[in-house]
Amino acid sequence: KPMVQRPVTMLEIRSIRSPDATYRANALEYTDVHFQLELEVGEAGTANAETFFLEVATPGALTRAVSEGALISERGLLVLREFSWRALDEALGDILKQCEHYAWSFARDRLQRFFIAQSETRLPRAR
Repeated sequence: KPMVQRPVTMLEIRSIRSPDATYRANALEYTDVHFQLELEVGEAGTANAETFFLEVATPGALTRAVSEGALISERGLLVLREFSWRALDEALGDILKQCEHYAWSFARDRLQRFFIAQSETRLPRAR
């Protein structure tokens, strides 16, 4: 019986927003950054999508944040040796490639290894 190759779920970033930075507004390179990012990631060609959150930081900014008493969690944190919008785009693209799967539900679960899903942050409704 021949093996049937199912198509891989291709992932795409549909939107990028941040309360702390304007995406690609400035082409300058920054030495120290630490900001929040909200991504809408979806399955290409479908309505399937989820909103994810992460923090983007450089090592120097993280060191400063920790010395000031910040609590840093590993999941939902993307550390770039040197920040540039291009480096951020490349890192996000690499993560999306690693998370592709044959089914959207599995791809979404893989994305949650790197990012915090909006669905995780919702409080249960009062009864």
